[in-house]
Amino acid sequence: MGKNHVTHLVWDWNGTLLHDIDAVISATNASFREIGLPPITLERYRDLYCVPVPRFYERLMGRLPTDEEWAV
Repeated sequence: MGKNHVTHLVWDWNGTLLHDIDAVISATNASFREIGLPPITLERYRDLYCVPVPRFYERLMGRLPTDEEWAV
């Protein structure tokens, strides 16, 4: 194996290695600004979060995002 060979990928799904919720909220709100939606709070995010992710955005927006909104 070469010295640049990657053998593992660490997926931190629940924030145990990196507390990234502030970045998630910031990115969500930046995207929402681009499509004219109001920002969300951490509390609202936690209240509405679910999978699959399109269902989560449907709960946030009151409808499914359009293809154009997903692209943003």
